[in-house]
Amino acid sequence: PAAIITANLIATFLPREANDDPYAALEPLFANHDLVLVEGGVAGPGTKVEVWRQERGTEPIANERGDIAALISDDPVSTGVPVWARHDVAGIADRIRSLMGC
Repeated sequence: PAAIITANLIATFLPREANDDPYAALEPLFANHDLVLVEGGVAGPGTKVEVWRQERGTEPIANERGDIAALISDDPVSTGVPVWARHDVAGIADRIRSLMGC
């Protein structure tokens, strides 16, 4: 294991084997929380929200997959899911809580 400690935060890196379920390892750490945001993990369980930037030159994966509930972007985009303004952090937080029933 490894950790990073700052004046306000602690981050821990836990080793795992390739076939280990990372969500099972995280579950006891967040068992008492209503909402946990995981960056990445597009193949994992749970509701997904995509952050998309036009400058990357790729199409949003929300256009290819049916398991993405919303797209976050400040760029013009055509998609079949709601688009939330990337610069509106408070609004995104409210929408995620609403989406998850929190």
